[in-house]
This record gives sequence, C-alpha cells and structure tokens, in this order.
Amino acid sequence: MTQDTPTVAVAMSGGVDSSLAAALLKQQGFKVIGLTMKIYGGELDGMPSRGHACYGPGEEEDIAITATVAAHLGVPLQVIDLHEEYREHVLRHFTHEYLAGRTPNPCTRCNPLLKFGFLIEKARASGIAFDCFATGHYVRVCHDEHYGRYVLKKARDAKKDQSYFLYALPPSLLELLMFPLGDMTKDEVRDRAGALILPVSRRPESQDFIEGGAYGDLFDSAGISPGPILNSNGLRLGTHRGIVHYTIGQRRGIGIAHPEPLYVTGIDAKRNAIVVGPKSGLFASGLQATGLHLLSTDALRPGQTLQARIRHNHSPAEATVTDCTDTSITIRFEQPQLSVTPGQAAVFYDGDTVLGGAVIDSATRDAEHNAAPAAQEQNHA
Repeated sequence: MTQDTPTVAVAMSGGVDSSLAAALLKQQGFKVIGLTMKIYGGELDGMPSRGHACYGPGEEEDIAITATVAAHLGVPLQVIDLHEEYREHVLRHFTHEYLAGRTPNPCTRCNPLLKFGFLIEKARASGIAFDCFATGHYVRVCHDEHYGRYVLKKARDAKKDQSYFLYALPPSLLELLMFPLGDMTKDEVRDRAGALILPVSRRPESQDFIEGGAYGDLFDSAGISPGPILNSNGLRLGTHRGIVHYTIGQRRGIGIAHPEPLYVTGIDAKRNAIVVGPKSGLFASGLQATGLHLLSTDALRPGQTLQARIRHNHSPAEATVTDCTDTSITIRFEQPQLSVTPGQAAVFYDGDTVLGGAVIDSATRDAEHNAAPAAQEQNHA
C-alpha cells in the first residue's frame, strides 16, 4: 500500500460484528483506527446486573473487551466520552416520550445523533484524522444510478438487516461510510471471526437497550402513578402500574382477568389511562407521522407507492402516500397492519432502498381494519 492509503475509523463496541468489520478492513489494506463510545453516566449504579446491554454498568467490561480486540488486531483504539450527549439526546428523550404515552426506539436516535454524529465530530476535534467511517451494521451503501446519489440499502441477510435504525442519517454522510458486513449473514460473520481467531467470535449479542430491559429504572418513581385501565367504551376494568410499563399491542402483564384476551390498544397520558380491547382493535389502515427525514430521495408525493416498516421486526408493508409535507407524512396500507405505535419510527422503502422515515404520531382506524387478514398476523411481534 502507498502513503495515500485511506484511513478508516471503525466504531467498535466489543461485539463480534464491529470487531470483524475492523478486522476485514485491515485485511483489505486500509489504515484502521478504532473508536468506542463511553455513554454510561451512572444512572443504574446499585441496580442488580441483568446481563449485557447497550447501556448500563457493564460498559466498563465492554470497553476492556474492545481494547483486547484492538490489541489483537494491532489497531489503535480511542475512547470518546459521550455520556453527556447520550443523556441529553437519548435518555431524556426516551423518558419524556414514555411519560407522554409513546414508545420511542432509542436506536433510531442514538445512531444518527451519537454514533454517526457526535462520535465522528468529537474524534476529529480531538485530532484523530480519518477519511471514512465504518461500523458493523448489517446494511449496504452504494451509488445508485436511478437516484443519482449514494443510497442506503437493506442487508443481504434479511433476518439481520438494520437499515430501520439508520433512516435518519444525513444523506451527505453516506459516501463516507463503509459497512463491511452488509453482504454477509450472521453465520458467515461468526465463521469468519472464528477463522481470524477474534477473542469475541462467540460472544453473545446484546439485544436490550437497558440491561434486562428494565426501562423503569430510568424513571423517577414520583412521576409514575397508577391509573385506570379502560375498555373502548370508557368502562374501568382495573388499575395499571404506570403508563411507562405499557405499549401498544401488549398482551401480557396487563393484570386483569377477562373472558377473552385483551391487548393494549391505546395510552392516554392526559388521563393517565391505558385502553384495552380485543386484537381486532389493534389493526390500522394507515398512519400519520412527523419529523420526516428523507435519505435516498428529495421528495415523496401523494399517490406514490412504497413499503413501510413500522418497527424493526416488522415486514415492510405495501402502502400509498396520501399526504406529505416537508415535515410530515400520511400513508394508507394496502392491508391493515397490527400495532401501529406512536413514538416508533415508520421507515419507508423502495424495494431494498431506504427512502427515509418519520416518527409515528397516530394510527388511522376505520371499518376496514376490523377485517384483518390472517396474513397480517405474522407482522405482529
């Protein structure tokens, strides 16, 4: 390689994906620098350990493991302290949304704001120079002739595709990004990591935002109070533990006996109430969303057809744009969808290409949603 060899900064977390991304780039001859985020601010100190997660006391162990991987690969590692930024832009937003009766997805904020935002900015401000930025996400980026620009695409492995979490990336950043795992399956990643004798080749994946999914630990108990559980007619059926413990589509843990299964169909923060009903009440014919962010296109227009993913593990559903402004969008599904949840992201696709996304404000329900096709059952998780 020559002195013009590009330098790639790789966001490393101690997991097999980011570790292999760094290893593959080095193997390809790039100069590699490892960057890892320090985001934990001590909010969960004193809580019992519930296992590895994105956020929690286990961060110190993650950083130590990341350092071991970097040393194994022979690449320098820099720890970038972002705990204040994380508290301000992720934790506060997360708790505010839950208290407002919405269910946010922290990853759709953390990725564009922290990992692809403050991490890059702070690293460069500290004097770390690099030409490209890479992560272990299962997505692809390429220049697309149809759109005449760099676009974000789904991963080859549909089961591991993480494009949903990256819809809010700045379009101008795409041409600087590298995703070495975008064309690989998880099994291939494990096998390749094992062949390279990476110390984390068999390390379990972290699936939770907070250790053990204990979101309630983030809230001031004084701000969480019991309230009524109502049916669709306003009849009180019981008492809930606090609206932050519930989300649209939830069936277990509601705490009331009933002849037929009941699901959370609505959360009314103003009345501190949750609304429950039969599964048929979860189907929506469309949705309204705000904070529209376009990634691979400059505009969406009424009448345009696309595929909409309403949560990470949801199969994108055919839909039509019925209204669209610079900041908001309304769509109607070809077939009713289960559990359209305010606070979650709705991400829009043209086949494999991520067009953009927005944050769901409300679901549209009409007479058609009660005729829910059996095929849609698989879209509810």
